[in-house]
Amino acid sequence: MLDDSITNCRIASTRALASLAQLKEGKVEIHSIEGRLDRIIDLLDDPSEQLRLNIVQLIANVAEYPPCREKFKECLKKLQDLEDDENYPLVARFAEVAIKTITWIP
Repeated sequence: MLDDSITNCRIASTRALASLAQLKEGKVEIHSIEGRLDRIIDLLDDPSEQLRLNIVQLIANVAEYPPCREKFKECLKKLQDLEDDENYPLVARFAEVAIKTITWIP
């Protein structure tokens, strides 16, 4: 569903994944699907503000799982750009949360 051509389908699927990723089992399952983390990163460039918001929340949730945290370091620049974008303050706020989660050191 993340590859669907219909924006509302991508929005719904990212919202559902962000919800599932609140649990450790969800994070592990998302990590285990081949190519899923790359697709999640790619969706940071989607033109839909709602989809970008969902993706940033999904990244913040999934990045709590250490293997995912490492992978998401690849998208720190994109997240920083979203954080600095004054046109989308809600996305910017959650991008900040995602960045803190990714860069957290135990």
